[in-house]
Amino acid sequence: MQLFPAHTAKSITTKQNNMKQLLSNKTTYMYSVCLVAIGILTNWNNACAQDTNKDISDNARITSQAFDTLKAEQYEGAIRKADECIRLFRHDADDMQNQLRTNNAAIPPVGKVTDQGESEKILNRGPLNDVASCYFIQGEANAKLAAKADSAQKGQYLAKARAAYEAAARYTYARTWDTRGWFWSPAKTANQRLEDMEPSR
Repeated sequence: MQLFPAHTAKSITTKQNNMKQLLSNKTTYMYSVCLVAIGILTNWNNACAQDTNKDISDNARITSQAFDTLKAEQYEGAIRKADECIRLFRHDADDMQNQLRTNNAAIPPVGKVTDQGESEKILNRGPLNDVASCYFIQGEANAKLAAKADSAQKGQYLAKARAAYEAAARYTYARTWDTRGWFWSPAKTANQRLEDMEPSR
């Protein structure tokens, strides 16, 4: 066993205590750094999520939900969701349609639009596009309900489908984006549906 003078032992003990304190301080510091880093990453992720949500307008979000509900064959829900968009943005859509018609603007193309400027021009008419799409959704949903309804309700659903298709057909400058990569005209497709509803002669 190695012995040390009292002052030497005290000095060693002091150094040991200082070392423990230093290690404790370093551990606390590293822990704090980790907490700050986690906080920064969490806030960054939240900010990114918020920015992503901000990129989607209310009319686009509601219309997307209406399409999803229609695809899920929840026809009453699709009608309600489409009506929400129509109530909120119909006046904006009407203003856009009337202004474009008054200015004799060129009817936008359908299909794949390779011209970026033309594509952006179409997409910038969000309320017009989405209101027309939502009227079309209501037409489709009511037509599906008519196909399932008994004879007493069938006529009512068909009348609602016709009214919705006629409303969509008025928005000749509207375009609907198909996620497969092209635009289509809700007005033109609604007119085709109306023709199909006419009794065969």
